Amino acid sequence: MVSDAAGLAECVDECAVLLNRAAHPLILIGMELARLGLGNDALRLVEVTELPFATMLSSKAVLPELHPQSEQLY
Repeated sequence: MVSDAAGLAECVDECAVLLNRAAHPLILIGMELARLGLGNDALRLVEVTELPFATMLSSKAVLPELHPQSEQLY
C-alpha cells in the first residue's frame, strides 16, 4: 500500500488539531483494524498518545479488554 505523503501529513495535522480541541478524546476501535491486521499498531497508538479507547462489539478482541486505558464496549 502506498500513501500520498502530503495528504497523510495534512490528515495528521487535522487530527492533531481536533484532538487538542476535544474535551474528552477517545479512540474508537472498529473491525477494520482486525481485518487489516492493524491491532498492534492501534495498541501502540493508544499507549503513545495515552488516550482511552473503546471497541465496537465486532472488534472486541482487537485490543486487550483489561488494558488500563480501555473504556470497554461502545
